[in-house]
Amino acid sequence: MSMHKRLGRLLVAVGLCMLVAACGTGRTLVMETPQRKAFSAAKITRADDTVPVPEEYRLQFSNKIRELLYGTKERPGPFVEGEGLTIRIKVVQFTEGSQFQRWFWGGIGNAGEGSMHIVTEFLDGDTKLAQTQMEGRIGSGFFGGSMREAVDKAAEEIAKYAVANFR
Repeated sequence: MSMHKRLGRLLVAVGLCMLVAACGTGRTLVMETPQRKAFSAAKITRADDTVPVPEEYRLQFSNKIRELLYGTKERPGPFVEGEGLTIRIKVVQFTEGSQFQRWFWGGIGNAGEGSMHIVTEFLDGDTKLAQTQMEGRIGSGFFGGSMREAVDKAAEEIAKYAVANFR
């Protein structure tokens, strides 16, 4: 194969990778200084959301956070499911945004941006150990990116915080 064909294929592959990559981001705001304590088990509970969240995203979020905290059959997670640390989750903002606008404007400004904000309390029984606000956001990506990226980022932020402070 000639050098030009190889270079052409490489450029096409790199271009496709750039187009497929979504620009989902996550952020954590610590509302109260954590009282650090180590746990080997954790359970996830839901408080009543203050905004409606489509069921497909609620299910995706639940599956993702369970995978990150409890692991899979092939790879154990940092916690086992059970009594110990209670992670109480409440969605306080959800905007799916416009995938078309994200695609059309290519991430310029906040056109079509989707986001999810979650208030999370970390509890030991009735004692609040910490309170945070997590955010997952999608601003662009191939064909406008997917809100699924923002939902996954919010779950990742909660899991990272739990492991960093309570494992």
